[in-house]
Amino acid sequence: MSHKRIIMTEELSLEQALYKYSRDVLRQRRIKTAKYLIDISGVASDSIGDILIDDIIILEQYHPNSTLFLHNKRNTKDITYSDACFYANILSYKTDCPNVVWPLGTELRKIKYRYVHSGRKKDEKYTIHKLGEKNKVDKKEIGILKKKDPYKVFQSNFYKQQVESIINTRESRHGPNTYVIADEFNWDKRNNFDFTKEYGGIKSAISLYANALKQIDFQSEYLNYYRIIEYFSQSNGKKCLENNIERIYSFNAQKINIFHNDTLKEEPIDLFKYYKRIGIKRLDLLIKEKGSIQQVVKYLYNTNRCGIAHGKDILDTSIDEKYFNIFNDTILLKLISRILIDDNITST
Repeated sequence: MSHKRIIMTEELSLEQALYKYSRDVLRQRRIKTAKYLIDISGVASDSIGDILIDDIIILEQYHPNSTLFLHNKRNTKDITYSDACFYANILSYKTDCPNVVWPLGTELRKIKYRYVHSGRKKDEKYTIHKLGEKNKVDKKEIGILKKKDPYKVFQSNFYKQQVESIINTRESRHGPNTYVIADEFNWDKRNNFDFTKEYGGIKSAISLYANALKQIDFQSEYLNYYRIIEYFSQSNGKKCLENNIERIYSFNAQKINIFHNDTLKEEPIDLFKYYKRIGIKRLDLLIKEKGSIQQVVKYLYNTNRCGIAHGKDILDTSIDEKYFNIFNDTILLKLISRILIDDNITST
């Protein structure tokens, strides 16, 4: 399956080009028009080729757009929004980049969410003064400013706001002007992925991980990683932490390279080698300070997890040294979360 490119001209916008592509090509390729679209902040455009998911979905990234399109194959049941989010969360796990899935307009309309203030609640008249000779008012006309439909205002702004949010969040971790090339999903290497078989049994854990990536605040990110530990332990997670925390010393995570637009010759940074150094340094310091693994786990649970989640012994949110210690603790939990998830992926 070759990677398709959309040809744009001055007379043809991206949207028009996509429509023309869909109309002219999709039918002969025996795939349906994409129902859901995914944006994954930081994944370079043109880095994902045509891949087949679960033998029913063609995932494509049309040049030069970075948005991912989920096309059902002909004669297959259309995927749901929940399915699209599941696939997007796996891609986030594989790239360590947050995602947003475009809901359909009909799905957004059912939500009935509205902003506190959406603009005019009723039509407003205004006077237009037209100047004639010698700048004298020659004519007056009445214009009408139409009232705003609050639900339409929300629908027209929601997705853009979500995308801007994940862009800022990812850059606060990876750095501005950085990007990830999703090599694993290039059709030259592999073009068939059985996501449901591999990740269907741990869908909730993958969802929690993807949600952690969307959090701008370290404490919220920390809590999502801890919830993954609770998910696998089916308890408060302390015993699970005791049994797995030292595995970070030997953990070899999937390689995810972080590239920077400002460098031409420097090698990219291996994200999880970088995180592993931070995690090991933090764990060594905590063992030295607390005296034992059991006391480290007590700190991670009682001080951090409970201090973030509950109203007693609240963890300070001031942006100071303690706040960035939470970042280091978050990296530690991120590594443990990936260890537990990788343990439970079903091999294909």
